[in-house]
Amino acid sequence: MLILLAMLVAPAVLGLIASFTNRSRLMSGAFVWSLPYGLYLTVGTIPSIWNLFGLMLACYLIAAIQMRKRL
Repeated sequence: MLILLAMLVAPAVLGLIASFTNRSRLMSGAFVWSLPYGLYLTVGTIPSIWNLFGLMLACYLIAAIQMRKRL
């Protein structure tokens, strides 16, 4: 349970903080931090509800790119 919190919930909190403070580096960090476990859950359990983590990873990436364009 601790690993799940550290690898999936903590990057989500970091992404939330990045969206409120408009810092693209924090959003990029949230994307990179959640990438290994997100890809594992997306690809390793086809078909499943866990595949939605792939959508979350795409949203992190799109948000980081959009935040960089504004600067």
